[in-house]
Amino acid sequence: MEQAIQVRMAQWGDAEVLAALSYEFNHVQVTSNHVLSRLSSGFHPEIVVVGEVDGQVVGFACTQLLESICYAKPWAELTELFVQERYRRQGLGRGLIGQVSALIGQ
Repeated sequence: MEQAIQVRMAQWGDAEVLAALSYEFNHVQVTSNHVLSRLSSGFHPEIVVVGEVDGQVVGFACTQLLESICYAKPWAELTELFVQERYRRQGLGRGLIGQVSALIGQ
């Protein structure tokens, strides 16, 4: 049976699972309140997308929006990309990068 994969912008309700996935990824503990405050801030230098399998968030990608004296236009840098091991090699990472690219217009 094929699993239903969806990629979307992170939402406030994802804060708890994003905090847990972030710890699983890089072993740095952040609280769900910290994640929530970043997701709900009015200043958006970061785009966060999540990947779901059968309605469960199992991965994420973070992209920083940057400006530099070296470029005429803002540019983006993928800073984090994580998919839980058991869900890898199913196209979810590619979907996360594709969603970020679509959102920044690349």
